[in-house]
Amino acid sequence: KYFFTETPGAQSIPEFVGVGFIDEVQFGDWNSRRGEEVKKDWIKLFEDDPQHLHQYIFECSASHHYFKDTINTLKQRL
Repeated sequence: KYFFTETPGAQSIPEFVGVGFIDEVQFGDWNSRRGEEVKKDWIKLFEDDPQHLHQYIFECSASHHYFKDTINTLKQRL
């Protein structure tokens, strides 16, 4: 599961944050300021299968752009 938040124009917090969970346990998070951070317990999983990490980073990055574009569109229409 992934949870995402987008806060455009925020100065004191990252504009985008994504958090990933496997079996209800957080394995990492990604934000628009620093990139990804994998929890220590999960590093072995990503070392053994780097595709998992690439998929996680892709999901977060793509969602960041999608949310940002959607919010900009809504601002223009409202």
